[in-house]
Amino acid sequence: MRQRVQLGARAGERPPALFLDEPTSGLDVEAAIEFRERIKEFRHERRSIVLCTHVLAEAEELADDVVVIQRGKIVAHGTPAQLKRSSQGDQYRIRL
Repeated sequence: MRQRVQLGARAGERPPALFLDEPTSGLDVEAAIEFRERIKEFRHERRSIVLCTHVLAEAEELADDVVVIQRGKIVAHGTPAQLKRSSQGDQYRIRL
């Protein structure tokens, strides 16, 4: 609930940029969906949004550009489509 209130407060201020760190962490499913819809509205208003997330599906849905950081170093950078294409060759088989 706090995250929803904070986003609403920031949206009312009409900032040119938003910095969000794990914004859907701890939200129930409906609240997370609503939150992502609001982020999409900000995109259409041509605002800059920096979104830090571990949820790759969320990054794919919301981001125009993705940077993957591992142990403090950039290991991948590109659009969601570019990153998906570049990682399609990595496949693993696990036998139990």
